[in-house]
Amino acid sequence: MVMSKKLLNPALAALGLVATLATPSWAMPFSERALGTEFDDGSAREAAMGGTGASTASGVDAVAANPARMIADPGFALHVGGWMHGDDERRSFPVHDSFSGYIADNIYALNADHNAYGSASLVWNGEGRWTPAVGLSVRPSHVYDYRYEEIVLSPFRFRSNFPEEIRGSLPGQNIVDDFTDLPLGQGALYQSGRMDRYSLAFAEILMESDLLLIDVGLGLDFYRSSAHAEASVHYDTVTVVNQLSGEIWEGAILPYPRQSSVAITEGRATGFNLGLNAQISDRLEIAVSHRIPGTLEIDTYSLTTTLGDSTSTLDISGESIQYPTRTTIGVVFHPKNEVRTTVAAQMDYETSSSSNGPGRSATQLTDECYRWRVGVEHLLPGGVPLRFGFAYGTTTLDETVHRTLFTAGTGFAVGPAYADISGTLGYATYRTPDLFDDALYGMPSRVDQDRIEERSYRAVATLRWPFF
Repeated sequence: MVMSKKLLNPALAALGLVATLATPSWAMPFSERALGTEFDDGSAREAAMGGTGASTASGVDAVAANPARMIADPGFALHVGGWMHGDDERRSFPVHDSFSGYIADNIYALNADHNAYGSASLVWNGEGRWTPAVGLSVRPSHVYDYRYEEIVLSPFRFRSNFPEEIRGSLPGQNIVDDFTDLPLGQGALYQSGRMDRYSLAFAEILMESDLLLIDVGLGLDFYRSSAHAEASVHYDTVTVVNQLSGEIWEGAILPYPRQSSVAITEGRATGFNLGLNAQISDRLEIAVSHRIPGTLEIDTYSLTTTLGDSTSTLDISGESIQYPTRTTIGVVFHPKNEVRTTVAAQMDYETSSSSNGPGRSATQLTDECYRWRVGVEHLLPGGVPLRFGFAYGTTTLDETVHRTLFTAGTGFAVGPAYADISGTLGYATYRTPDLFDDALYGMPSRVDQDRIEERSYRAVATLRWPFF
C-alpha cells in the first residue's frame, strides 16, 4: 500500500483550530457549555436533595440560592463549603460498513477532569419584624478547568513485503510492526480559570400571621471571570515505503509540526436575584426565585495563533456574553408521619433575550431550557438525616441534550456547628461536532458525528456555625 504525501493549505488546516477559540463564548469549557454546572445549592443539604437550593435552603445557606429564605433564627451565622467535582468523558464516532450501515461507535478519546473549589457565606438576622437579614456570599458560578487530549491514528495499515534483512535497514521500518495503525498527530485542549459570584443579599418579613408567613429578598450579584484556553494540533512524523518502487517518504502529514491558539479572557457582570417564600401553616412552603445575571462584558480578550514559525495576535474589545435569566418555582411539603420528613419539588426555567442591545455583539449560550428536581429528607431516630434526590433537564447549550443526576447525603453535629455532606452522580450522552476535525490530517471529515458519553460526580461538604 502506498500513502501519498497530501499537503493542505496551512491556513485552511488551522481554520478549524482557530474557529474553536474565535469568540469569547469559548471562555466556558466544552463540558460546561454542554452540561451546565452552576453552583446554586446553598449547602450540601440542598445538593443532596436534588439541587433544590432555591426551595429548601434557609438562613446562611440561602444567600446565593434564594435570599428570601435567609429569614431564620436570629443571630449571626457563618457558612463554609467545599466542592470536589470530576467527570469522565468518552468520545467516539460511528463506524459504518461498505453499504453505509451503522456498526458501532469507535472510542478514540477518554478524558477525566478533577477540580476542587470552595465558598463562604455570612448572615446577620435581627430580631423582630422590620429588621432585615443581611448576607454576604462568595462562591464559584462556573469553573473553567478542562483538559482534553486525543491521538489520531492513520486509517491505513502499512505492511512491508521486503525481506527482514532489508526491512531492518530502512528508516522507520524497524519500529513499525506489521499491520500497525500509525499515529498521525495529537489534538489537545487545556483550559483553566473560573467565574466567581459575589453576592450581597437582603431579606425581610412582608407578612406574618398564624396561617401565613411571607418573606421577600433581594440579592445584588457581581461576577468576575478569568479564563485561559489553549488548543493545539501536533503532527507526528511517519515513514512510508512504496511497496513497488521501494521509495521511502518520511515526514509529517502537514508541513508544520505544530499549530496552536491561546485565548485569554477576562470579564465582569452585575445581576440581581429576587426571591419570595410563603409558608402556609407548618406543612407547606412555596418558593419563587428570579435571577438576572446580566451580560458578561469582556474587558480583555486576546487570541494568539501560532502556525510554524509565524505568530499573530488578535485583541477584541466591546464583545459580551449574554447569560440566560433563570426563574425557579418550588414547593416544600412536610407530611404528617412519625419520622419527620421534608419533600421538595422544584422547576428551573432559563431563557435568553433575543435582543442584544444597540452596538452590542453578544453570544447567547441558549434560548431556553428546563430542569426538574425532586428531593426528600428523613430525620431518623436520634436526629440523623437521610437525604436523596433526582434531577433531570435540558442543558445551557442545547435544549435537545438532557442531563440526569442522582444525589444523596446526610449531616451531623460538630461541636457548636453542623456539617452536611452529599454526593452526586450525573450522566449525559449526546452528539457534537468534533473538536479537532480529521480533515486537518488529510483524512475524511466527520465534524458532526462525535458521540459524547459523560459521567460526572461531585462531593460537597459544608459547615454551618451559628455564633449567637
